[in-house]
Amino acid sequence: MTGKRSWRRSGSAASYDTPQEAERAARIVLALLSAHLLGDVRTELFDRPTAGERP
Repeated sequence: MTGKRSWRRSGSAASYDTPQEAERAARIVLALLSAHLLGDVRTELFDRPTAGERP
């Protein structure tokens, strides 16, 4: 490679035929990670007692 950036990593477990496939996979991974993190935050917030409740 002479100064060009490549979307394909040699030796990696995943290889994509097009840059669009690589971008789609990255977006899916980010969406799943975001959903997981938001789920953890939501669980933590719902586990807290409300203003009128006693702990």
